Amino acid sequence: VEFESGEEGREREILDHLLRVATAETVREHLAGVDFGALVEAVEDGALITTGERVSSADLLAELPEQAAEVYDAVAERLGAGTEGQRAAACEFALEGLYLARRISKDSAGATTVYG
Repeated sequence: VEFESGEEGREREILDHLLRVATAETVREHLAGVDFGALVEAVEDGALITTGERVSSADLLAELPEQAAEVYDAVAERLGAGTEGQRAAACEFALEGLYLARRISKDSAGATTVYG
């Protein structure tokens, strides 16, 4: 990535924007057609999902609202996620996509992110 001289001091902001755009496009490309309604509804009803460096795959998967189990299965199938770790990463990817689409909220503090 090359920055113009007028962009000095904004490099981090520009890179963050590019990452958000790339993530949103990738979610749309791979998860188009997946009905996230049950997951969005669970979050609207108060479900909070915590992710981050210190959250294990098992803990993340256990925290996912049960009423949206079909959503996680569809996401895992689309992304070829077979192992516990892959399924957790796929779910976190979907959550980030929902956040970027402004369907759920996100709060990040250090190494922890809470979707809700």
